[in-house]
Amino acid sequence: MFGFYFLITTQANFAQNNTAISIQWDGSDDKCELEVEKRDITREENKFCSYVIQLEINSTQTLNAVFSSQPNMIITPAAFTITPGVTTYTFTIVPLGNYQGGDVEFLLTGTDAEGRVCLYDFKLFIPSCVENNTTEKLVETQKDNYNYIQSKVAFTPNPTTGILYFDFENVKMNSQLYLFDLTGRLIYSKEIKEEKGHYTIDMNALPSGIYVAVIKNNGQIVSQHKVVKQ
Repeated sequence: MFGFYFLITTQANFAQNNTAISIQWDGSDDKCELEVEKRDITREENKFCSYVIQLEINSTQTLNAVFSSQPNMIITPAAFTITPGVTTYTFTIVPLGNYQGGDVEFLLTGTDAEGRVCLYDFKLFIPSCVENNTTEKLVETQKDNYNYIQSKVAFTPNPTTGILYFDFENVKMNSQLYLFDLTGRLIYSKEIKEEKGHYTIDMNALPSGIYVAVIKNNGQIVSQHKVVKQ
């Protein structure tokens, strides 16, 4: 029967076992089935933190799929085609912000040839990316009184058509800013010698796409940020 069907399931601690998720919708003459099984997750040896995930998907039909996550992460490919039968698909996941590991909710949105939509929701454990979790700076507010102040960073405008501004406050001195493309190629680097500042990054000559800005301290990752060049 024609219409929109929404199917949601969860599998807690999914990354620690290979238990399959089985989802089925039944119409008068139609059947939509999907099984998702984690096959492997490995950390990529890259200039930024990313994980390669292999998922085995068993589908009864062709679906145009979109892969998303909560909290938001860079996923490539984010859009792909699920073919009938059992197929292993490989994805690269780039956690963002000061990500320190945990269960991540993933959503597969599949659309069949007749425009019907299925939602497939599951969880995977993604390990920490943060190697240095110091996002706070200890400052003296009064004599012999100290408080931790949260550091602030912003990349604007984002998306950018060419010029990107990096504003920061309460960042530890002697930190480093790096900008990579998704292949790990270094685009830009800057030593952060002030606690507060405003840097200009010229991306005019770069192709459109997604880039990863990484802040490190003493060579260890503090946070990662998605930058889009239009």
